[in-house]
Amino acid sequence: MEPSDMIAAGSLAVAGGAFIYAFVQTSKANRRSLEANATAEQALAVARDGALDARKARLATGAPQIAVTAGEVEWPPLRKASIAAHSPGMAVAAGYEFRTPRDNDQPIGLRFTFSVQNLGADTTIGVVGVIAPGHEHYNDGRDAKPIRLAAGATETFVMEEYRSLSSWIEQTRTRENGQPGDVELTAWVRYDDGKDEGIIGIVNVRVPCNGLEAVPQDDAGWRFPNPLVIPPGQTFPPTLVAVYPTEIRYYSSKLRDESLGEIN
Repeated sequence: MEPSDMIAAGSLAVAGGAFIYAFVQTSKANRRSLEANATAEQALAVARDGALDARKARLATGAPQIAVTAGEVEWPPLRKASIAAHSPGMAVAAGYEFRTPRDNDQPIGLRFTFSVQNLGADTTIGVVGVIAPGHEHYNDGRDAKPIRLAAGATETFVMEEYRSLSSWIEQTRTRENGQPGDVELTAWVRYDDGKDEGIIGIVNVRVPCNGLEAVPQDDAGWRFPNPLVIPPGQTFPPTLVAVYPTEIRYYSSKLRDESLGEIN
């Protein structure tokens, strides 16, 4: 190799080394910058979450204090002419057998109770469900009727709701397959702190449609067990009222239906 070529090669090697060094240093600087940005964004997110939690805690401080307690289920179940009928159901007679498909749309329901206690100051609640006719707080299930509860007062609600026989059969077959099933009678209690920026609390009440059984050796027959004949180890009714944990919804503005998801 000529001396001039050796000088050129050396110059290229030095230039290449300098380029590699500069590239490595730039990459390190970029990585440090990205890490710094990520740390800053994380710190900002933590700060926002903390501010949001503090804001929610402030709103919750003035919220109504409601306790919902499960009651009982009357047995046997009820039946009536149609789901839309605004009249109380009649108890299913002991030993009565439903026939499919003839009775698939037959409304079968339960009458059940739960209580609401006001643990705080005077407040207004709403209860949605079909409350049994003849009781003070009847409604048709479409709207929550406002009910004023004084401090320390307890109100017991008697609910009556229906599902079609085919839905009860679906629940029975699901449970026979080892699954809990989701065919339920439903009601819920709603309370509001009365402020635009505030909270709405919802407590769900559920009663699974359990207790229907197939008539042995009869594919079309279904019935409810006679409560006068209780098998060993079994109690009646075979379904219970369940009260679910309170769901609290926070709003920056209820009038604008703006959920409190972030603070700017």
